[in-house]
Amino acid sequence: GVSREAMDRYAAESQRRAHAATVAGRFAGEILISEAGYASAAIEGHSWVGSELEQEQFLLRLLADAEANAFSAVVWVAERDPARSRQGGAAVLNDVGLRYSDGAAKLAWAVWREWALRPLADGGGATTER
Repeated sequence: GVSREAMDRYAAESQRRAHAATVAGRFAGEILISEAGYASAAIEGHSWVGSELEQEQFLLRLLADAEANAFSAVVWVAERDPARSRQGGAAVLNDVGLRYSDGAAKLAWAVWREWALRPLADGGGATTER
């Protein structure tokens, strides 16, 4: 597991980086949060989700729309699928991660990674590396 101290260090570093990005004008736009993501496997009783390819296509569209609408950041609800399967109505969250519970990448992970590592435009339109 991850120790409390490690989580605290990560949280402090995340806050520091968010503050630096805000001061630099990198979060001038809205932040888009994908609160449910898109499942990469079929869920019994729900025909509207079903494959890694569909998850990848959803993510491509979401990120394209975010860029077109000048969102500063996009937050995906879960990097990984849960280690234990959920039941009932929460079963829809079983496969929304961009990675499997063991850390193996799904198709959409490469799209997310490429988007996350792209150069950012600063307030004057120039790009900066992360």
